[in-house]
Amino acid sequence: MAHSITITYLTERYLKEDKTLTKEERIVRLRYILNGVLGMFRLANQLQSCIYDGVNDTLFDDLEDSYQAHVANDLGCDILLTINEKHYKQFTNNTSMKVITPASLVEEY
Repeated sequence: MAHSITITYLTERYLKEDKTLTKEERIVRLRYILNGVLGMFRLANQLQSCIYDGVNDTLFDDLEDSYQAHVANDLGCDILLTINEKHYKQFTNNTSMKVITPASLVEEY
């Protein structure tokens, strides 16, 4: 998964240089480019599905958060630990996975 995140980061940085693109337009182009890149490679079945789902999940503006959410959900994780709970709120409404901060983890467990 680290390679996809690196490609995502670098591609998004490149697209941000075009100041004429709105955030929404940039994300649409980013998804288009990443789908093309992913189409060139074959990944392990579960990982490929998670990455494709992460790229194309419109609940997320941050695709790296989307990858993490989809991988954690597909692996059946009970908890996703993050400092940005709000980034995952809409996603976790449809799953039993709990998203918490490190401070909440210490307090609750």
